[in-house]
Amino acid sequence: MLKKMLTIVLVGMLMLVGITNVFAQDNGMGEIFVKDYGTIACFADGRVNAFDIDAPIAAYYLYETVPSLDKNGNLQWTDAGDLLYQDNVIGIEFLRYDNKTKQSTLVLSVSIDDMAALVASDDQSIAANGVTLNVGDNGWLWVTAARDNGAMYTFAWDDNGRLMPSEA
Repeated sequence: MLKKMLTIVLVGMLMLVGITNVFAQDNGMGEIFVKDYGTIACFADGRVNAFDIDAPIAAYYLYETVPSLDKNGNLQWTDAGDLLYQDNVIGIEFLRYDNKTKQSTLVLSVSIDDMAALVASDDQSIAANGVTLNVGDNGWLWVTAARDNGAMYTFAWDDNGRLMPSEA
């Protein structure tokens, strides 16, 4: 009986290791189906520019998990008595993927405080390492970066108040 039990445990552990390896090999790719168009490939890792498969950079909002407050500033609780949490955007970062090394490198990080200072100033962009984040008066952001072949990549999106003050 003990041998049978040990065999079952061993097989279970091997299955778990196999499943872990399958998940570890996931490349973050996904697909969505759009009616009247078809299937579109995209990244499924949370990046802002998920549908730009050949983008030289990836843009990710940075989040901080904090206790959720109601409109009066009081902590919110679930019906089960657990504290309720929410994710707040605290910045955005841009990573460049190197095809030779197969590694990503952080090339620009912009905090919510950096964005507030940018909006309050006469400047309309922040740049580092060949990547420029631009701010429009209408709440739109766009980023530019050089591709490996020297051509410029541009991606624009509506920030929807995540980083920029709503009056921007």
